Amino acid sequence: MKPIGIEERPSFLGDENFNQHIVDGLRQHFPDLDILTFNESGLQEGLDDPLLIEETARIERLLLSHDKRTMPRHFAAVLERWLPLGQHLPGVLILQDDLPVAEAIEQIALVWGASRAIEWRDRIVFLPE
Repeated sequence: MKPIGIEERPSFLGDENFNQHIVDGLRQHFPDLDILTFNESGLQEGLDDPLLIEETARIERLLLSHDKRTMPRHFAAVLERWLPLGQHLPGVLILQDDLPVAEAIEQIALVWGASRAIEWRDRIVFLPE
């Protein structure tokens, strides 16, 4: 099997409420991992979930969120509108908000290091699975 090139690996965007400690730890331990905070993305504050999900497609980033309550429903609704048009979404990773920071870092690093971005397309995944 061919090794995964850095350009094939997922890039990430933390949503507006994503834990900054996780982002900081990822940057410290995995400097090649491409992650943006919501503030760094230049996206408008207070963006509702459906628009945020659509924006992740525009900027080609897998969305990181702790919102297990509303994000799955919004992702499914956007996906339902997009797929018939032949459009795809980069995907969403939902991390438990009480997951220890070190474990969250490990989970995201595993996704980044062992998969290609295309593998997450049109998927919403809860971590840990």
